[in-house]
Formats: sequence, C-alpha cells, structure tokens
Amino acid sequence: MSGAYGISQYKDYIGTVQIPHHGSKWNYIDDININEGMFSIISYGLNNKHGHPHAFTTAGIEKNGGKVFYVNEQAASRLHFNIQT
Repeated sequence: MSGAYGISQYKDYIGTVQIPHHGSKWNYIDDININEGMFSIISYGLNNKHGHPHAFTTAGIEKNGGKVFYVNEQAASRLHFNIQT
C-alpha cells in the first residue's frame, strides 16, 4: 500500500470514506479503499454531464472489497449511520 493521502497510518481506524470528485476516474486511486468491507460513499447529481460516478471508480472499489453507497438528490438515496460507542 502506498499510503494514499497520508492515511495509511490510520488504516485500522477507517471504515468509511467519501470518494473524491463525485466518483471521477481522474480523482480515484485504489489505495483510497485500504480496508476490505470499507463503506465508500459517492455523492453525485443524477443528470450530470460528466457521467459521474465513473465505472472505473466503482469497479475499483468493488475489486478491493469495498461497499459502494450512492447519494444523490433523490430522497431514497439518503444515507444515515447510527454510531454507538
């Protein structure tokens, strides 16, 4: 692991990550998903002209054992986490 974005030292504490730039293939590297089973959240507009999220990004997340959550302007895509300590 190359330590994307300097997060490798926190690997054991990361379970959720916001994927950069709406899932653009130009702003994603596999090292973002450093833990298998990590929740990867992609926010994007349904009618965006750039085609985000890109299939390269979502395939990379799934290849590394990540779970993709898509959040957009539809109410049904809302994502809530209840965190208990």
